[in-house]
Order: sequence, then structure tokens, then C-alpha cells
Amino acid sequence: MAANIDNDGIMQTYFCTDRPRKSPEVCCNILRAFNRFGLMLDANLNIEATKAWVVDSLNNDACLDGSRHYSTPEAFLYLVARLYDECRDAHLKQNLEPVKKKLKERINTQVNPLALAMRLFACQKVSISSSLYQKDLKTFMSLQEVDGGWPAGHFCCYGRTGALIGNRGLTTALAICIMQHEKTVGSFGIQVN
Repeated sequence: MAANIDNDGIMQTYFCTDRPRKSPEVCCNILRAFNRFGLMLDANLNIEATKAWVVDSLNNDACLDGSRHYSTPEAFLYLVARLYDECRDAHLKQNLEPVKKKLKERINTQVNPLALAMRLFACQKVSISSSLYQKDLKTFMSLQEVDGGWPAGHFCCYGRTGALIGNRGLTTALAICIMQHEKTVGSFGIQVN
């Protein structure tokens, strides 16, 4: 992955030369994988440009309207929040700190169910006070369906056609994580169907 870079040194989305594409969302996941396996600080890997690009994308609101492959800003903020939460590179973690401000700016913005779940989960991962996202949490909980699951929503799309892709199971899995977190921190006063 670290060898699959463009002329700017940023890691690419695809492992083929005829589709030169980069995505800050994909780069977040690549950096998370490197972090997970202890490679984030490996001087032999040329990943500094990718780190800088993710930080720049966060700071300049590059994904405020989604991106070619990700349909909502929440997809990017969710992935940045996960990278921030797991990051062992102190310098990168400090540079990702603005994710908190960006998430706070998105609170109470109307989005689809999956994007809302991603936002709530991201807020929890970066330790945003639950008092700030209570309205979002109540809205999300009200979306629970009769069978106990949540609607799919969408988080990514096909680049060429723009067809939206979502997954009801992902929304529901995030709902479970969100509820477990709220129960753990003692701020969960919302009735679950």
C-alpha cells in the first residue's frame, strides 16, 4: 500500500495504474491499518504525504459535501474519528484534533440514518460530551424499526453512476455500539423499542 502512491506521495485507492484515484476516506483506513500493525512510525515507509493530505482534507473541509465515492461528510469524519481514537502517532493525533470541532459543527444537521449513526459513533470516539448530541441521539433512537433494526441510509456511492450504497446491518451494528457506550457512561436515558 505504501508503494502504491501518486506523484504527490499520497496512497492510491486502487492497485492499478489505469485508475489513478485517491480518497481521504480510504487513506484514513490505510493509516488505521498501518497504526494497528505498528507501522505508523516506520521511517522506511513513505506515508507522511498521506498523513498530511488527510489532515489537510479535514482542515479545509474538502469532504464537507461528501466525495466521489462517499456520499456524506459523516463518512469521512467517522473514519477520521476512528483514526484519531486509535492513533499511536502523537503528532498525527494532535493534527487530527480538529475532527472534534468538525463533528460539533455537524451535530443536529439532518442526514440519513446511517450517516447519523456514524456521526454519533464518531462523537463518542473523540469524547464529545453526550449533552451536545442528545437531540441527534433521540432522533436516531426514534428511527428504530419494529423488528429492532434501523434503516439502511447510505454512506458511499458508485463514482460513475452516483448510485447510493447503504447497509441496514451496519446502521444497526453502529446503533448497538452507540447504545452500549451511552449505557457505560451513564447518559442513556432514552427508551429502546
